[in-house]
Amino acid sequence: MAWHRVPGARKILGPAAVAGMAFAAGVAIRHGARVGPASYVLGWIWGLVLLFAMIGWGRLLNRTLLAGRALGWGMRAALGLALTVIVGGVLNLAGVISPGAVLAYLAIGIGLVCWRARFSPGAPRRAWRRLAGDPALIVGLILVAGFALIQYSSSVAGTIDTANARPAFDMHDDVEAYLVFPEKMLETGSIGREPFEARRVLSLGGQSFLDTMVLAARPVRALHLVDEGVALLVLLGLVLGAGRRLHLGPRLGILVLLLVLAMPHLPMRGNTSALLTGVALLLAWFLLEMERSGDAPGRRFGEWVLLALPAAAACAVKSTFIPFAVPFFLLLTLADLASRGDRRRAIIEAGTTAGLIVAFVSPWMLSAYLSSGTPLYPVLGRGFLGAASNHGFPAVKGHFQLAAVDVIRAAWKHVFVLWPVAFLLVFVTDHRRRRPVIALGAASAAAAILYVLLGDPNLNHSLTRYVFPMLMLSLTGVELAVLEGAERLREHGLRLAAIAGVAVAAVFFMGAAAQARGMGDQMLVNIGRGVVGRPFVSQRERTTIEKLQRALPPKATVLATLRTPFLLDFARNRVLIMSLPGFSSPPPGLPIDGGAGGAVSRYLLAHGVRFIAYGGVRSVHDLLELTAFDIRARYPRSKMRWAMLTYHELFRKIILELAVSRKVLYADGRRVVLDLATRDHAVVPGAVPGRRGF
Repeated sequence: MAWHRVPGARKILGPAAVAGMAFAAGVAIRHGARVGPASYVLGWIWGLVLLFAMIGWGRLLNRTLLAGRALGWGMRAALGLALTVIVGGVLNLAGVISPGAVLAYLAIGIGLVCWRARFSPGAPRRAWRRLAGDPALIVGLILVAGFALIQYSSSVAGTIDTANARPAFDMHDDVEAYLVFPEKMLETGSIGREPFEARRVLSLGGQSFLDTMVLAARPVRALHLVDEGVALLVLLGLVLGAGRRLHLGPRLGILVLLLVLAMPHLPMRGNTSALLTGVALLLAWFLLEMERSGDAPGRRFGEWVLLALPAAAACAVKSTFIPFAVPFFLLLTLADLASRGDRRRAIIEAGTTAGLIVAFVSPWMLSAYLSSGTPLYPVLGRGFLGAASNHGFPAVKGHFQLAAVDVIRAAWKHVFVLWPVAFLLVFVTDHRRRRPVIALGAASAAAAILYVLLGDPNLNHSLTRYVFPMLMLSLTGVELAVLEGAERLREHGLRLAAIAGVAVAAVFFMGAAAQARGMGDQMLVNIGRGVVGRPFVSQRERTTIEKLQRALPPKATVLATLRTPFLLDFARNRVLIMSLPGFSSPPPGLPIDGGAGGAVSRYLLAHGVRFIAYGGVRSVHDLLELTAFDIRARYPRSKMRWAMLTYHELFRKIILELAVSRKVLYADGRRVVLDLATRDHAVVPGAVPGRRGF
């Protein structure tokens, strides 16, 4: 029988053919230019491929879980992004992640975009006729398109390079840890066990899986493409879709789009962890809840799944979104109980949604438990974090406790940033929307307080970065709710002018003119760096790391504290990373504070680690760009920062001691590889020129 006569064959073969072509294109882009303008163009295209793949997977969710109701492309992209994070947890736990698997997943998403797709040829003509009669609207759209194009283009290949050069890019966060996780996933199938890495304790891994979708086809310098580029486009799509559903009208919709684009997110980037990705996921969750608030009571199972997906994905991409997600969910549940006559059904629905959220996150939690001894730090245990096993870093002396009044002052400082949100809540006129909108603002304030109480109140910059996504999320959501139905209130011109004025004032309040200008300048620099496209790491550094690894026996386990451990071949050796010595290790803890090389050697050998690769022989600042002067100037009362510096200095002394008594497999003056199981007392470092290289 001919294929074209099989019922439904054409509907399947078309998307399958598109998916096949998308996979072939992905392979071609993967093997395309890695530097220069050609690489930049390929990266620009690859970001759009990721976006359309997310839309395709979201479309599948829309058609299977919410049949009969069409979601906008922004909501579909957000749901596809959420599904991708959850699927990544399963693939990571199964250990089957690979470049081919990632490209196949994206190709299927592209194919799903074409699945039973319908296109209305008259829609562009109608839109153009409306634009032609409104010059102000054309100007607004040009501004939105221009700013969006600049921001997206700045994420393609320059951000990671310029962030590292500023140097807001934390060495111990990214180059030594966060860049390792996606590389390790692609080469070994999963993050695997990282019992000595503090960043693994604190991170479930969802953002690392999203980063594999960049590294599967593009070099490491493009790693911000998802969080700064694709997630920004998803945010804009969410606002566009919400504007249509809430009947904002094109002018007010453009106002909210400009608000999103004016958010100074670039100065809030100290590393490659999630920022805009989390905002997009949480905004999708809020918009789904706001739509539900206007519907009849009760949910279908598909609605429960769609509500749980973005909530779970946000928690998986970065744990600092959990202090918002939990209060938001609890406030929504309480509001539901107060407004519903059938409280039993409301409790069942809330319990089902909570159960789905936990189920979706559980693969990431199980992976974290197998790696670091806790499924969710610190709520479900502190795991292998050194502060637990080492009793709060005893090697660091001094007074670091804050008085209660100082903690309250720090909490107020970060909650006060949310004042535009609190002010705008007054203007929410639709009583059906007030419950989710108030929950949004209150949960953002609760998250800011929790960041202070659960974290280090002395780290003002870090806490500001954590609060910023909550500000961006709540201000965008509240603006949408405030402006809903404003077209019906034209007679209240003064009121609308006041609302618009508050929105504009909020933008300048957050960014200020100088900060906004600085962000724009930095984006132009990012674009220039991306077009030039120099490798993030020099070929000399790559060659050196290859030589270092060849000194190790194949399949041997090595504990690596290097400046660029992501360059290691994770398939050749079992690599465990340790960016912050002593901050994470199985009980009773790596005996760093004792300062004895023999004790450290015995501990590591007992845990199956025979080899150490260390990159701070010449100076500890080759691994930690943080000096005592920096700490006194920026974080004088932060025990965490003093512990970083102190433990790095102690570990360097231990390595130099072990280098005298253990066999040296490789040394080049900065890096050394030691065999802890083989003693060698023949040479003292530096005694024989050229022998050890110290």
